[in-house]
Amino acid sequence: MSLNDALKTFRNALAASNIVGATIRHYWRSGLKAPFLVWSETGDNDNRWGDNRLAYRNVGGVLDYFTKTEFDPNVDEIESVFDSLDCSWYLSDVLYEEDTNLIHYSWVWNMGA
Repeated sequence: MSLNDALKTFRNALAASNIVGATIRHYWRSGLKAPFLVWSETGDNDNRWGDNRLAYRNVGGVLDYFTKTEFDPNVDEIESVFDSLDCSWYLSDVLYEEDTNLIHYSWVWNMGA
């Protein structure tokens, strides 16, 4: 699978999910209102090569979700998207940002392509 195909698969899974009321964007955009989700790829990780060709690609990235809602059910829905894609993932941070009054969740993910 090409890099673009892998990223479109990830994007389409987010778009088809039951994440309620959140704007979903690939890459950061200013002026977004909570709740919103921003994701981006960080590069290949642990690729496999054979006969001087890429035989297996493992794309990695970060997904950040910003909300004002404590115990937001979208958090569980986001994690179910990772599971539906057979992604490896982990929740890397949960922060309360005093300057914006938002709760900021951050996941790191890897997906075979």
